[in-house]
Amino acid sequence: MEEVASVAVQFCFTIYDEDAQSDKEECAPEPHSQAEIERIRQALPQNEERSGELVITGPDNVEVRIKDSLDALAMQLCFESLADLIAEKHVVVRHYLMYGYIRLDPEGDLTLLSGDYIPKVRVDRAQLIAALFAAGERYIAFIKNLRRSDTDYAELLEMLESYHSDAAQAMESATPAQE
Repeated sequence: MEEVASVAVQFCFTIYDEDAQSDKEECAPEPHSQAEIERIRQALPQNEERSGELVITGPDNVEVRIKDSLDALAMQLCFESLADLIAEKHVVVRHYLMYGYIRLDPEGDLTLLSGDYIPKVRVDRAQLIAALFAAGERYIAFIKNLRRSDTDYAELLEMLESYHSDAAQAMESATPAQE
């Protein structure tokens, strides 16, 4: 049996150069320390939309980098799309910060990722679903770590948790009960 390369989904946060005349930017990977979270917190005034990239790595380390609002990507791609992906339906997600679409099309056990601004890549659907869900959960944890008070990001967290809850139910209903 041929071993299928795994699918990974990570997010990175756009940090813009503080010089207003500069168009330089960097995408800081998911933070794993308080210092990294603090660096992103310091960059928030220049990135109020919390834009960044969802990076999907498939077989042969082919990367699909989807630039947009991380809030929207977490809600729509990491959570809302999962029920349709599980049901092997076509999924179209609209970009939030620009015109265009992201498409996820079932092809047997694979999903074809395509759309505006992204290359076509086929990845294992079950691995993609699990990786998207896990990335969404890490994004919720990231937003919780950004908070300095209970009111910070309260509305956003409520929305993210609602999308997460629906996705978790879809995933539970797709998983056969263990006996």
